[in-house]
Amino acid sequence: MKVLVLCIDRDDDLGHKAKIEGPVIGRHECVRAALELGLADPEDAGTNTMLAAISTYDELTKKGISAEVAAITGDVNVGYQSDLMLTKQLEETLEV
Repeated sequence: MKVLVLCIDRDDDLGHKAKIEGPVIGRHECVRAALELGLADPEDAGTNTMLAAISTYDELTKKGISAEVAAITGDVNVGYQSDLMLTKQLEETLEV
């Protein structure tokens, strides 16, 4: 079994501020996305959330646990539309 460390960006700051579409899958891509978001808006809490997910992934892999890290994005219009996008991206992420 593989552990998925999932970062959820419900209001799509990654897309809106950093121009990155979700899902973002893999450590390298998540680091890149966190850096881009941090550069676009250094005060956005989403950057810290992504870095925490990457850190958790690193801890798991150091312990020999099979893991993957990913971020999914919703929509600026938080609610039904955002949740539909999150669901679609979660399904896509799980397939990968």
